Amino acid sequence: MLEEITGYSSELEGGNEHNVYYDPETDRVIKITMPPNFGARGAALTYLQNVESSNELFEDDIRLVGVAQLEEGLAFVISQPFIPGIEATIEQIDEYMRGLGFERKGKGFYINVETGFKIIDADPRNVLIGEDYSVVPIDVQVIRPSEC
Repeated sequence: MLEEITGYSSELEGGNEHNVYYDPETDRVIKITMPPNFGARGAALTYLQNVESSNELFEDDIRLVGVAQLEEGLAFVISQPFIPGIEATIEQIDEYMRGLGFERKGKGFYINVETGFKIIDADPRNVLIGEDYSVVPIDVQVIRPSEC
């Protein structure tokens, strides 16, 4: 069913939130949420806020491509740039987050005390080192102060 929606037969390694595909024409990753939830925190609005916050904080380019009706329920379809690279180390993630004003408070958990933003799931599996040696969060959760 998902191959019919995406047109792609090769699925990339995904997590518990998305089925993940690579689009060679655009060099982007296509992610489809797994119904009945919209991402890690479940709610559609929270998912879209996370996309918006990730774009703002990390200068990402995550795009909502559409909404798909699957047998299990509705799913968001998003795309983001494909980042060839390797997993970042905890030290690299810490340095990157400090540069953005975040302090490490636990495993994959960072807080910006000035803005109140929190980042969770910033673990090596969700943060890559790109070919240009840049640190690139690809699937972290951004919690806005209004969500706390």
